Amino acid sequence: WVVDLYFKLDNPRGEGPKLDIKMDANKQVFIKNAVVKTVESEGGLAQLFESGNAMRHVGATKMNAESSRSHSIFSIMVEVYHKATKKTSFGKLSLID
Repeated sequence: WVVDLYFKLDNPRGEGPKLDIKMDANKQVFIKNAVVKTVESEGGLAQLFESGNAMRHVGATKMNAESSRSHSIFSIMVEVYHKATKKTSFGKLSLID
């Protein structure tokens, strides 16, 4: 069962779309139908991460006082434009718990 936490933040009462884990032609993994948010600063990225992380369900287990009941995938896609070469570079970092 896959839930888009950013969809839930934007639509608290709505039922999110069906999410599928896919691989594109460049062999990059992505989540089909997942919400994509744009940020312009480090602070905006941190705020987005915290708001999504706050939506996760946690609870105590015998092994851990704050064990996560869910896994998360937080992907950061970076786009940089090089003024000197007039080329755009792309990168992706996935944080998986």
